[in-house]
Amino acid sequence: MQQQRVFSESYRLEQCFNPMTRRIGQAAAKWQELEKDPRWRDDPTAFPLSVADMDFWIAPTIRDGLIEQAQSGIYGYHRQRESYTQAVTGWMKRRHDFAVDPEWLVRVPGVVYSLYPVIEALTDPGDGVIIQTPVYQPFRTAIQRTGRTVVENPLQASDGHYTINFADLEQKAADPRCKLLIFCSPHNPVGRVWHEAELRELARICIRHDLMVLSDEIHHDLVYAPNRHHVLLRACPELAERAIIATSPGKTFNLAGLGIANLIIVDALLRRRVEQAIQRSGAGGSSTVAALACEIAYTSADEWYDALIHRLTANRQQLGNALERLAAPVRCLLPEGSYLAWLDFSGWPLTEAERQNKLKKEAGLFMSPGSWFGDHGRPFERLNFALPEAALTAALQRLAALASAIG
Repeated sequence: MQQQRVFSESYRLEQCFNPMTRRIGQAAAKWQELEKDPRWRDDPTAFPLSVADMDFWIAPTIRDGLIEQAQSGIYGYHRQRESYTQAVTGWMKRRHDFAVDPEWLVRVPGVVYSLYPVIEALTDPGDGVIIQTPVYQPFRTAIQRTGRTVVENPLQASDGHYTINFADLEQKAADPRCKLLIFCSPHNPVGRVWHEAELRELARICIRHDLMVLSDEIHHDLVYAPNRHHVLLRACPELAERAIIATSPGKTFNLAGLGIANLIIVDALLRRRVEQAIQRSGAGGSSTVAALACEIAYTSADEWYDALIHRLTANRQQLGNALERLAAPVRCLLPEGSYLAWLDFSGWPLTEAERQNKLKKEAGLFMSPGSWFGDHGRPFERLNFALPEAALTAALQRLAALASAIG
């Protein structure tokens, strides 16, 4: 599709990552808590560090395409075009060396939405669904809302480095009441990018104990060298009959508000079960605008994406350098993947409530509280560093001042 360069003069690639665009008054979920505090609402340097979207402008090619679509003046029903599936499969091959048959794709309104029909398709009420805590809260919520049982396989932490407790996973998987593992790869919030050996051991356990797997790989494009993301089904093709991969351009290209994701389901019978559950939900697919954005992102935004990784890499390093200098220490192994850092505040002599109050009220630091990811996360805060360099610098200066007052 030939895109009009409507922003060719005023909206260039190099301008996407620096503007201090504050989304005040736009009903942005990430900004609503900060907006309630007059001190920080009116501070031009204060940006929230919580919800996992980015305060960067989207790729010019995507924005131009969406404007062109909006100017058409007609917004009728949408069907999936062949160019859409070619875009998704092309990205997976080009960026992840994973060959995806177009028939394997099931388009859905989002990864979180997909949790519900997948759980309902692969389990029965009361069945156990395993999650690896601390982990993204909507996993737990979806399990509970569908009447299934949350079974925790807590990650093991050693000096801030997290690994899978395979002995505990095998024990939980051996329970015939456990039918499904919701796997997070890369992991949110701890930032692990799993090694092939870890994935193969996970596959061994799932096959041995007849455990199905939903692998949420929404952060799979956001990985820092020398780490490399391994698509579960590429690393472990033996899981083809029991694994579903969930991907989306939402995190990579800052399109989360449009609502679009793709499930990769190799096995035809498994795919049909999930499609039937989606049909029963009365939802599915995506809007015309979301599908167009996804297609452009995967075909015409590589240059922006490469610039994004460069910007995030610099922000990640800036964060690491700042944490090393804090008077009251905050421990963090910088994430191997995602733009989310898992900060350990256990060295601060404060309860979680006291810490949250000081961070927000005194320093204007609106992060995601660790308890949102499970009880194991209470000493932690999740910090989103996908924001302009000047905003990150200001936030880290306020954190340093607060740490000096405490230390």
